[in-house]
Amino acid sequence: MLTKYINCKHIISNEYYEKSLKLKKNKRTITDSLRMDKGLEHEDLYFQNLKKKYSKVKNIKSLKNLTRKEKIDETIKYLKKGYELIYGGWLESGEWVGEIDFLEINRNLKSKLGDFSYEISDTKNALKVKGINIYQLGIYVDLLKDVQGILPKNFYFILKDKSKQKIKLTEVYETYLYHKRNYEKFLSDGIKKTVPEKCSYCNFCDWSDQCQNEWESKRHVNQILGNNKKDCQKFISSGIKTYDAVAKLNPQKKIGGLREEIKIKRIEQAKLQLEAEKEGSPKFKYINRVVLVNDRGERVLDTLVKPSAKLPKDCKITPKDGLKTKIFQ
Repeated sequence: MLTKYINCKHIISNEYYEKSLKLKKNKRTITDSLRMDKGLEHEDLYFQNLKKKYSKVKNIKSLKNLTRKEKIDETIKYLKKGYELIYGGWLESGEWVGEIDFLEINRNLKSKLGDFSYEISDTKNALKVKGINIYQLGIYVDLLKDVQGILPKNFYFILKDKSKQKIKLTEVYETYLYHKRNYEKFLSDGIKKTVPEKCSYCNFCDWSDQCQNEWESKRHVNQILGNNKKDCQKFISSGIKTYDAVAKLNPQKKIGGLREEIKIKRIEQAKLQLEAEKEGSPKFKYINRVVLVNDRGERVLDTLVKPSAKLPKDCKITPKDGLKTKIFQ
C-alpha cells in the first residue's frame, strides 16, 4: 500500500471507500493478464535456478491451504532453522505485513538467528529498477529486521534480462522511512475522501476508469486537451474548475503562474471542444508556430504566436503540415 500511496493518495481513498461508495475498479484486460503471467514466469524461472544452488529450500508459496498467519509462522520457523532459501515467505511487524519473493541466506553477516542472516531478492519483469520498487522492498527489510534483529546491508532485484541489481540499503533507507512516516500519518489522521488528479500513474492504475468518469461528469479542466496537472492546479486556484469556464474566460484575466501563451492556447482548445460537443464532430484550427533555427540547423526555439504577429526581416514563413513555420536565415 505504501507504493500506491506514493504514486497517488486517491488510490488509498478509493480502496477504503470502495464498498461504501460502490466504486468499481477497471476490468482486467488481456494485456494485464499477460503481463502478470510473464512476471510469474520470470519469478518461477529464478526459483528453479536457486533450487540448484541451495540444498535447504522451503517453498511457502506452495502451501495453498494455510492462512496468512500460519504462513508467517512457517516463514519464521524456517528462518530460525537456517534454511538457505525461503520462497514466498510472509512476515509482519505491527500493522505492516508482506509476502517476500526470496529470502536468501547470508553467511557473512551474523544476526540474532545465529552465525548467519538473510537478504531479500525480488523479481521484476522489467529492464530497470524504479524508485517505487525500492520503497516496496524497504517495507520488506523492516519486516525482516524484526525477525533477525538487524537490517541487511543490501537487497537485490532480478531483472527481465536475468541480471541481478544490488541496492545498498544505506543509500535509500532514509528516503523510504520518510515516505513511510508520511503514509502512517495519512492513515492516523483518518482516510479522507480525496480528489482525483491526473498523474503519471493513471495509465497503470486500477481506478483510472472511475476517475475518468468523475472528471467527465464534472467537466473538469483536465479534460482540456494538453492541460497538464500543474496548469490545471493554476486554473483551479483561480476558481476556474470546468472547461466551460475556461472557454468563457476573458483572455485579459490573469491566471497566477500560468504563461499568457499557455492560457490563450487552453481557452482556444476549450472553445473547440465545446463546439465539437454542440455539432457532434471533431473541430480544429490552424495555429501559427514559430521555430527558430540557428545557422547550424539546430532548433533553438519552438513556440506559438498570434496570427497578427509581425515577423523580423531576417525570417521567412514556410507552410508545413498546416503549420506556419518561421525560420531564421
